[in-house]
Amino acid sequence: MRKKLLFAVVVFLCLIKADTGDSTFVAQDTSLQKAPTFFAKTLAGDDFFLSKEVGAKADPEERKAIVLSFFTTSCIPCRQEIPIMMELSKEYQNIGFYLVNIAEDEEKVGKFVKEMDYTLPVLLDRYGYISTKKYDVSVSPAVVMITPDGLLFHKETGLPDEPRNHYEQLLDALTEK
Repeated sequence: MRKKLLFAVVVFLCLIKADTGDSTFVAQDTSLQKAPTFFAKTLAGDDFFLSKEVGAKADPEERKAIVLSFFTTSCIPCRQEIPIMMELSKEYQNIGFYLVNIAEDEEKVGKFVKEMDYTLPVLLDRYGYISTKKYDVSVSPAVVMITPDGLLFHKETGLPDEPRNHYEQLLDALTEK
């Protein structure tokens, strides 16, 4: 029941944003706090451990910055953001890009990803725990950027004006850290 309620709230907020044309965009200064670690299954069925990608426990040879793009299948702004993230992942190959689905059925997510031809790895936040409890994300789209050292570099919700240019500036700064 809690999962359904969380999903309904996320969908409702996305629909309000889409219907009203509201361009609410909130970027947070994270002051380089330590990024909360988590485990998730990928849509492909693999295990994903953030601690193996960033921070002290990660292999120094494999460490890289990470971008997490939180989405739901009904989020209209997410459908604008994800293709931009896919393009940027080709340009910034030294950064790991991941889509994080918030509290939706794996089968539904798989069908959606295939239909939309999304190629980024998808992490399944089955119960909304990663988004709400770990990263305080209650609205999608949301983007979280993490340094190779495992520190929060940037967090924002909503779709910014000129998203591609906005994300390019952030990614350039992230790769300088």
